[in-house]
Amino acid sequence: MAELRQELADNVPEVTASLSFPGNLEVVSSSVSKAHALKMVSDSVQIALKDMVVFGGDGGENDLSMLKMAGLVSLWQMPTRRC
Repeated sequence: MAELRQELADNVPEVTASLSFPGNLEVVSSSVSKAHALKMVSDSVQIALKDMVVFGGDGGENDLSMLKMAGLVSLWQMPTRRC
């Protein structure tokens, strides 16, 4: 999966690919992210990003941008395999 993610990054700039958990590659438009959504919510409800709490997985690349923005972060352990 990491190789496919890198190939997409190198050849398809209009998409962003991230590994959310083992064996799962998420591909979305480069114009969207959880950080962008968090900022929209922050603006809409008029709560500063530093006062917001976010939840994410400790190995999920798709959460990184959001986790860096919020004031308080709660992480859960990502599974090592799917049931």
